[in-house]
Amino acid sequence: MGGWLRPRKNPYQAQGLEPGTNLRLELQVRDQPETLVTTVEEVDGDQILVLVPMAHQRRIHVPSGSLIHAEYTRGRQRYRFVTEGLGPTPDGTLDRLSTPARIEVSDRRRSFRLDTILRPSSVYRVVLESEAPTAPELVGCTIVDISEGGVRLSSRTSASVGELLGLDITLPESERLVARMKVVSAHEPPGGRLNWRIHCEFANLARHDRDTIARFLLQRQRRLRAEGRL
Repeated sequence: MGGWLRPRKNPYQAQGLEPGTNLRLELQVRDQPETLVTTVEEVDGDQILVLVPMAHQRRIHVPSGSLIHAEYTRGRQRYRFVTEGLGPTPDGTLDRLSTPARIEVSDRRRSFRLDTILRPSSVYRVVLESEAPTAPELVGCTIVDISEGGVRLSSRTSASVGELLGLDITLPESERLVARMKVVSAHEPPGGRLNWRIHCEFANLARHDRDTIARFLLQRQRRLRAEGRL
């Protein structure tokens, strides 16, 4: 007679996302930003069941299809992930959230970075002096990774640390994003290559634009997970 199979460990438990975990949720409710608090009741591979969140001493159901920025702490670590509302359970006592493709430790990396190849409509230098001539665009510019915090560019044209750049791009299966970025590092092309690697942080990104990026990342994470590449 064979031995008993050991139960499979929930992959989220190692990062503290388990029953009893308190979650802080940021989302839009009736076109207004809301910060809600709730507690995890159950986690499996398909969904997270949580108590109906509270705000201002009242219960507020998470709207189905809403984009949610979730955060929780475990010990001295802070964890963040992006999820989506799936609607309440049939009896209305709990709300359902989609399980995240990844959970990030915020003190190591502020947000999930996606390796990609995206060609913006334009990336241009921002000139603050009204009398200055129009600044040229960066030539041959491609986004090679993107996160809620910023992008990494591959460009034939160099940029200086501290310089402000403008970005205009329509994200695949998403919306147009127009944003300002600050250059935090720029690396010369290695031997035999032509393109600079330019790391940028978004500057004063609006909540709507942040959600546009988060929704794009969430869609891509789901696709990669379904294809077994994440």
